[in-house]
This record gives sequence, structure tokens and C-alpha cells, in this order.
Amino acid sequence: MRERATQTLKWVTEAGWLLDMSLDHLSLGRAAWQEAAAEAEPDFTIAQTELDVAVAGLRQAGRHDYLPRGLLARAALLRSRRKFDEAWHDLGEAEEIAERGEMRLFLADCALEAARLHLAEGKTEAARERWKLGKGLVEEMSYHRRDQEVAELENELKASASK
Repeated sequence: MRERATQTLKWVTEAGWLLDMSLDHLSLGRAAWQEAAAEAEPDFTIAQTELDVAVAGLRQAGRHDYLPRGLLARAALLRSRRKFDEAWHDLGEAEEIAERGEMRLFLADCALEAARLHLAEGKTEAARERWKLGKGLVEEMSYHRRDQEVAELENELKASASK
């Protein structure tokens, strides 16, 4: 993923295509996050920088239909870095855009990320409520791309409840 995004970033930068540049930075940020998370002592600096550039570019491009993708990715990274207030800020903005634009798939994504964020904070009951909301939206819309995440969160909730 990194190689392709790096190559296309060169092309779209030369062409001046802001949306495409931002989406490539989003891909690079996600790749850097995955790579860093696999390390014994993760350094998320590159991932954070790429995601910050992606979100800023999406804002500058005026593409609110894409902005929740960047905000959700950055919120997830911030959650993994235990920067909960910043994660909630990005998640709140993503949710607001999704509600205003009637972007129900993003609302499901927001609910699932909120459940993960609550779990990371040790708030099991709040996590369960957001998971139920997310699961309901996923089922209602047949958003099967998120079935595995719903199941993984359910297992995490069960494990958390048994502690």
C-alpha cells in the first residue's frame, strides 16, 4: 500500500489534485500506523504527520464527504496513543458531519470507533451502548464490511465484562 500511495502522491502532486493528494496521505498515514504498531517500541510520528496532512488537505479541498474518513483514522490513531480527548474531538466532528450529511455508513463507523474509545478508557457500559448502536446500523444497512469489527468488539466487551 505504501509504495502505491507514494507513487500516486508524486503524480497527483505534480497535477495539483488536492483531494487525491489528501487521500494518498491518508493511505500513507494508515500504513505508517500499522507498521509502527507492529514494532516493540512504536513511533507513531510519521503516521500522525501523514494523517494530520490528510485531514488538513481534505478540509482545504472542501470535501466534507471524505473528511470523516480522515477524522476517523486520526481518532483511531489518537486512541491507540491514549490521547483520548483529541480522539473524542475528531470523532465528534466526524459524527457531526455524518449526521448533517445523512452519511449512515460513517455513523456506523463512528459508533464502532466510539465503542473502541470507551473500551480503551475502561468504560465498558458506555462501550456496550455504542457497540449496540453500531451493530444495529451495520445490520440495518447490511454493511457487512464491518461484520468482523462488530464481532471483535463483542468479544472484547465479553472479555472486559468477565474481568
